[in-house]
Amino acid sequence: MSAGPTDSRFHRQSGEGENMPDERDLVHSFDRSATEQVQVSLSKYKGKTYADIRIYYKADGGEYRPTKKGITVSPAQLPELGEAIRKLMEKVAGSEQRESGRP
Repeated sequence: MSAGPTDSRFHRQSGEGENMPDERDLVHSFDRSATEQVQVSLSKYKGKTYADIRIYYKADGGEYRPTKKGITVSPAQLPELGEAIRKLMEKVAGSEQRESGRP
């Protein structure tokens, strides 16, 4: 069985014991809190590309390091992920309208 994005062998170990992809291209990030960031990146493992959405924490030195909290999907799964996010955004918008009493 080959390693895939959900397999523990998918990432190599860094010096801190955190899992890191072989190659990583940061696409977007935003602050989740004063000490955490959500980072969206493209990662490569054994020549295959994966999309990764992961929470990073701010280490003592100020650099961000990955947590185990996140999701890694193949590019083929991105349309489904996009659809799920679109539906979630619609649901949140509808919920906010109901809470504010707007039609």
